[in-house]
Amino acid sequence: MHVAATAAFAALTIMTSCNAAEMAMGSTNLKGPNAAVGGVNVQDPNKPSSQTWDRHVDSCRYNASSQELSFLADGKAVVTMSLAPSTRKVHLEYDRKTVDFPENTCSVYKTDNISLQDGRANGRVSLVCNQDHAALNLSVRFERCGQ
Repeated sequence: MHVAATAAFAALTIMTSCNAAEMAMGSTNLKGPNAAVGGVNVQDPNKPSSQTWDRHVDSCRYNASSQELSFLADGKAVVTMSLAPSTRKVHLEYDRKTVDFPENTCSVYKTDNISLQDGRANGRVSLVCNQDHAALNLSVRFERCGQ
């Protein structure tokens, strides 16, 4: 009986943590202009893997004239994406360093359900990009991002 109860509790714990992760990225109700939720993680190849650079993305900015979308942490742009088809790239600013990732250096470059209307952007972005200078992982959901 005790073993069955422990297994049931473990299964419930796993289900609960999965649901919490889904809620964090999928059903969180974003409020206000430039609202975003997600995170960015960077691994510098010159540092041990235990020294990753992580930031919680808390807002976004869409510059319609240059077709760029920036994700901000603590008021500073950490990742800027060019959405223009001819110049799709990702610009990363972390730890007083900058790295540019052309689209072909990204194994995952998803811009799901991005809607660009009236100078605003809504949608989701998932990026996994690698270069000699850094490895980037970004997952963020955003609503009503404008200048």
